[in-house]
Amino acid sequence: MNIPLRWPRFLLLVSGVGGISQAGFGTLPEDPCSGLARGDTLRFTGVERSTSRAPMGDYRMWSDSAGRVSYAESWRIDTTTYRWDGQIRLDDRGWPRAYVARRFTNGRPNGLDSVYVAGDSAITVRNGQRTGQRLEPGVSPAPSFRASASLAVLSQCVLRQENRQLRMARLGLLTLRHIVTDTIRLNGSPREISLHLLTSDSIPELVRVWLDRGRLFAVAMSEGVMDLVREEWVSAVPQLLKAELSAAGRSETCAAGGGPGSCEDSEYVCKVTGPSGRGGTMTISDSGYSVRSDGLGPYASGTSNVNLVAGGTASMLLSRPRPGAPPRSFSIDLSHPVPGDLGVPLGTVLVNGVISGYQPSGALYRNEIGAQWYTEKDTVQHSVLEIPVGTTVETPQIAMDFYVDGVMHVLQVGPQPYGHCMAAGTAIYGSGTSRGTITRPLPNRWIVELPPGSIGRLFENRHGDPSAVNKGLYYISLRFVLQQ
Repeated sequence: MNIPLRWPRFLLLVSGVGGISQAGFGTLPEDPCSGLARGDTLRFTGVERSTSRAPMGDYRMWSDSAGRVSYAESWRIDTTTYRWDGQIRLDDRGWPRAYVARRFTNGRPNGLDSVYVAGDSAITVRNGQRTGQRLEPGVSPAPSFRASASLAVLSQCVLRQENRQLRMARLGLLTLRHIVTDTIRLNGSPREISLHLLTSDSIPELVRVWLDRGRLFAVAMSEGVMDLVREEWVSAVPQLLKAELSAAGRSETCAAGGGPGSCEDSEYVCKVTGPSGRGGTMTISDSGYSVRSDGLGPYASGTSNVNLVAGGTASMLLSRPRPGAPPRSFSIDLSHPVPGDLGVPLGTVLVNGVISGYQPSGALYRNEIGAQWYTEKDTVQHSVLEIPVGTTVETPQIAMDFYVDGVMHVLQVGPQPYGHCMAAGTAIYGSGTSRGTITRPLPNRWIVELPPGSIGRLFENRHGDPSAVNKGLYYISLRFVLQQ
């Protein structure tokens, strides 16, 4: 969908359409700091990090003849498509002075945010509501909606500021920190590249970008689902991932969160074989089990915050926050610790995909429930799609990620350590726990089960898998059916 954005003197929301009409706003100097020549366009491809598969989505950033910087990002998860686009207006110092950001889901507009400077104030228009905030001297307005694509544009603006810093309302002092410089080969020729982290004194990590001679060519983990890479750089993605590892763990530069510049060495050391598939429905059994559904029926992949996977190493439900959709949830009853061990009754924990607290380095940003299957020790894992139809196999791991009082926890069931494929290692083990089973009655159906009386081990994962803390054994049971 291509709906033109028009820069106004005064921003007026058009009800039901999400468009912008034009009225008087005064003249802004037009000297962009984005690293783009006027009329230039950069095109990026969305690459799925776990497989280096492209395209998962796309991203464009361009400057028009007046120097206005625009961006458009789109991607697909299961059957749901997303598009975010907008513009940033800059003054002759390279300071952002106005923004427009829009969101679409399956082609339908579901949000429009705008911010602009009027006199000594920043005017924000969101969901039809207009509010003002006085700007102190030397402070730039901040977008109310922070897409990683727009933050990538801001990264290059900050890069061209004195000391690579820019003070913004709400966000505080933005700083573009150099993480690592490395040399890779592109089409047979060596290229020196550098990884940078955009941070602020109020938010430790806003976005991570790769630069080639000062020009943006990759955005890491955009919207938490894909790496955005310039089209001509896609073949170099495996080298970029290795370069990220060279930066991991450096105490003087590493930051919270996973991926480039993080304190977690996140290379996979296991080999994964076999096909993978997404989609379908999952039905969680309630009666007699300690993991229960929300009572709203089967979980359909691509709806609300639900994503389902059958293949790769697991059959699982991934629960991610999704704008504009009430979240589906499930619950875990942790009221029954195993007597004589470390556990204490914690009651029932609601798992809905909402990030409710600090996200540690090396920990998953999503909530999940999943079961793995393999046949050849710990080094070669086979897809659940390779389980023979009509058979039942034991699974070496059933794991659940969730928050307890704002702190990430992992419930591990089975002998295979959670995070065992990570080069940094893991402290999450399954000693004293039960083994679950996966049954494949039909080619497109899997049943994962932990019968009542099974035991799992709970870990606090506040600082990532290698530093997880054992919180004891708990009685746990579940049954879910994944249908594709």
